[in-house]
Amino acid sequence: MLFGAGAGACRKATPPSPAPPRAEAPATAEALLADVVDAWSLPHARGADDDQRATEDIGPYERLRAGDPASPLVNTNAHYWTALAGIAWSRDVDIDFDHEPVDLDGDGRPDTTVTRHIHVKGGVLANPDLFGLTRTRDDPRGRVGRVSASTGVLGLREALRADGTPSGEIGMTCWLCHGGAAGGAVYRGVPGRDFDYGLLLATAAVLDDANAAAAADRRTRGFPPGRTVRARLLLAGPGRQDLTGEFGLDVTVPGYHSARYAGTARVRQGTRGIVNPISVPGILAAPGLALENWSGSEDAAGPWLERLIGLAARPAREVLAGFQLPADDRGAARRALLFDLRNLGTLGLQHDSFPGLLWSDAIYGREPLSSAATAAIPAMYAAASVRRIVAGENARWRATAAAAVPASAADSVARGRSIFGERIVGTIVNRQIFKRAPRAYAAAKLDGPVLAPIDATQPLDAKLPVRCADCHSAAPLESVRPLAENPPPLGRCTHCHLAHARTPLPNPVPASRGEGKESAARQEEGDLVSIAALTPRMFGPTPRAEVDFCAGCHAKHRDFGPTVWSSSRLYPFDADGDGDAQGDPAADRRAGGIGTEPLLAFDVPVTQRPFTIDVAVIADPVRPGRVGRARIGASWVRAAPLVALRASAPYLHNGSVPTLRALLDPAARRPLTFPLGAAGFVLDTRVAGNGNQGHEFGTALTAAEKQDLIAFLETL
Repeated sequence: MLFGAGAGACRKATPPSPAPPRAEAPATAEALLADVVDAWSLPHARGADDDQRATEDIGPYERLRAGDPASPLVNTNAHYWTALAGIAWSRDVDIDFDHEPVDLDGDGRPDTTVTRHIHVKGGVLANPDLFGLTRTRDDPRGRVGRVSASTGVLGLREALRADGTPSGEIGMTCWLCHGGAAGGAVYRGVPGRDFDYGLLLATAAVLDDANAAAAADRRTRGFPPGRTVRARLLLAGPGRQDLTGEFGLDVTVPGYHSARYAGTARVRQGTRGIVNPISVPGILAAPGLALENWSGSEDAAGPWLERLIGLAARPAREVLAGFQLPADDRGAARRALLFDLRNLGTLGLQHDSFPGLLWSDAIYGREPLSSAATAAIPAMYAAASVRRIVAGENARWRATAAAAVPASAADSVARGRSIFGERIVGTIVNRQIFKRAPRAYAAAKLDGPVLAPIDATQPLDAKLPVRCADCHSAAPLESVRPLAENPPPLGRCTHCHLAHARTPLPNPVPASRGEGKESAARQEEGDLVSIAALTPRMFGPTPRAEVDFCAGCHAKHRDFGPTVWSSSRLYPFDADGDGDAQGDPAADRRAGGIGTEPLLAFDVPVTQRPFTIDVAVIADPVRPGRVGRARIGASWVRAAPLVALRASAPYLHNGSVPTLRALLDPAARRPLTFPLGAAGFVLDTRVAGNGNQGHEFGTALTAAEKQDLIAFLETL
């Protein structure tokens, strides 16, 4: 099964025939794979195409009792959610909370209360609209596929047994969260903005305190009572997920399958901490992003592709072909691999299926893995098929969005695009975070995050005027193309490039101006000039004149790749560098940070605030120079991609703003509360983690200009 194992029938080219696997003793973790069976290798799965594989991506099977060949095979995904967690797929649901106190920050004191009353007959599948599930009318309930049967809703599949018969157990696919309906059509890859994951998890039998065995297990292991967890889950609401405590229930389910792999403990959440709901992101933009996750925790610039090639023990071109990664641009291949890593790692958690976690750990250098296992595991999760389906859905979305613009709105959309690309809409502090040191600093061997200026001609605490397109643009790939056939996607070089060495430019060019030692050091290290400060007589005021001027010296540029309206740049929450973004976010907004809810991803306990980390500081991310040190806060956020924006409400990373029009208002005028979903949930922005402050860009536009900008944004 080496290279392309279980590949889809619609693949255009057959991967090269592999050499025999290396003779090697399996590692301890890899030995666990002896109990794993790839669902796509079963007789009834033969001939599956990309669409079937992606739709039915329920993961592999394992022995119910590890190491016992007489034990039945079960799909761990479906068995976990149905038999172990006990989601109420067809069981009546009765949940009653009246002013139930909830501790949001883990300090032992209630911070808010939750009131919800949910009474439904027949459970989740009998009431899909209440749970925000997307109906699949062209794939009705009970229709048998290759390895699963339809439940009639997107993202939930009934696993077939190994003999091809229905099992009665239901598992999840990626489309449960990353899929939904828009404009009368169902798309895989848009955010599941109506899906109430917290409510779904709250139906789990394992959280019922009347379940004596489950309650006793929780007490024995020091877990919070089920009622406490249910109340916390119900605070997330539709289109959002709570990333702390019991996201996916995780380690609180007795007998979960992936416990057999020790690496599981590293990625499973604990049971205490800050309640931190974030919006479910779309994944249509993934091929164009250099960073994954809101906090950019996954970075395509890491050595993952080199690790994969080393583990596969084959020439690079064969590895790219075998894993069906792009062969013509290493940057595109790195991003595709990053998507696979996120896919397998996440499904390893959600499917309670350790092979996905093992594979990700191996690429990240945490586990050894044989070449055969390295090749076989991605096929178990239809990794390449899911990636291709997302790319196809992206193209379908773009075509539909373009066709949906009426002729009467064309002028408004054009004006909005001009505002997006040309109008100054606010200021930000001159700080950005690199997860890894830029290539210019490879010799310095810097570890961990690096702080750098956005404009290397200005000090770190300078305020930079910004246009929408300065942050929401593109992240170029690696292949170099002629600039004439590869122009900046939003019209200007200065959407990305703010500083330039003075010497190659025509004279006279004013040297960078500044005060103090920091400015002097920048002058010594390259005599930089701000490109934006160049006078219009050097290049005219229009975008075309700017590009023509730059093209006089720079005839080529890296391929801009797919425009996903994100620079993949990381911005610090702690804009003033005092380490107290979570405790004093208003100060960081005043300092020029984007200022949105700072609880994202970094749930620093109250007792540890203000919290800082020691990082390297560089003066210019493009040209090597001296390296300093600084203490900064631990929170940052990636410039969000804007693909499928009209299907992504509510907005900001925590879903705290209901409409694009509200996002263009000052925070003080945004709605404090608004309803979400069909089950009576009301999002309260006054609750910790739900703050709707920050990102006050474009608030000074006129009402007509705001409408034009929204008209453009809704075409993305």
